[in-house]
Amino acid sequence: MGTDPGAIAAQVNYLRQILRHVNPYTHIALKDEPSIIFIELVNEPWHHPEDLQGSIRYINALTDAVRSTGCQKLVFYNVSQDFRIGEAIRRSKAQGVTFGWYPTGLNAVTSSRAIISAAPMPIPTCCAPSSRPAPHRVRVRQS
Repeated sequence: MGTDPGAIAAQVNYLRQILRHVNPYTHIALKDEPSIIFIELVNEPWHHPEDLQGSIRYINALTDAVRSTGCQKLVFYNVSQDFRIGEAIRRSKAQGVTFGWYPTGLNAVTSSRAIISAAPMPIPTCCAPSSRPAPHRVRVRQS
């Protein structure tokens, strides 16, 4: 996906179209929708970490597509199952990473009263903050 120019062009086109789509009920484009706080460029992508510069160009192309619509939301890239891509994400224009964690046995629940608990997971070293200044600061206010 991130190495074929035709596939990249299709993804860029898709991002532009979906973000410019105007909800017919609210009359708000998705890029301006106040309920959306960030854009995840690709969910669980297939990575090519051995091609660092190519991976950076790919992530930047998708990020540039988002920005070309006027969208100012945070842009995240999914680290998926291969943490080796972390360096490319860190050096790219993406502003953060997403990661899906599926607890073992989540699909094996046999009771409607099941309790799912999770231990805190450390941030992988590939995704630790770099010396690059953060373009946006997010404050979380607890009530």
